[in-house]
Amino acid sequence: MSWNSLIDAFDGSLNQLHRSAFSGTSASADRQFAGMSVLESSHCWTVQVDLPGVNESDIDVTVQDGTLVITGERSLPRTEDVRSVFNDRPAGKFRRLLKLGEGADHSAIDAELANGVLTITVQRTAESGPRKISIRTETQTPVEQTT
Repeated sequence: MSWNSLIDAFDGSLNQLHRSAFSGTSASADRQFAGMSVLESSHCWTVQVDLPGVNESDIDVTVQDGTLVITGERSLPRTEDVRSVFNDRPAGKFRRLLKLGEGADHSAIDAELANGVLTITVQRTAESGPRKISIRTETQTPVEQTT
């Protein structure tokens, strides 16, 4: 197989994936449409979701049973007398789920939408930070260690 054939096959696979991803029936649609990253620091987790063209009023962020749930919809303008010749802009409903682990403060979650990126900050609880653990020896003398 030549490189050109391989590239053509790969491009065809990507196009097929793109068509199925945005049909509203594939789980991969959410990952393609609402790309997400999670960053961690000593005091919080930061979730960033790419949502270009989505208005704040079309996004919901909730916490349900320890899971951060991000839902929304991107609509494209439609005009009755205009026919689309080519459209590579995904539209429709999306849903992203992120299980919040122990140490997440569910009452201290903030969200901001700026420049097409939804940024959600989840604060850590005070007790979720690093702490020292004492290690006992056979003589029960504690030895300080850090984690």
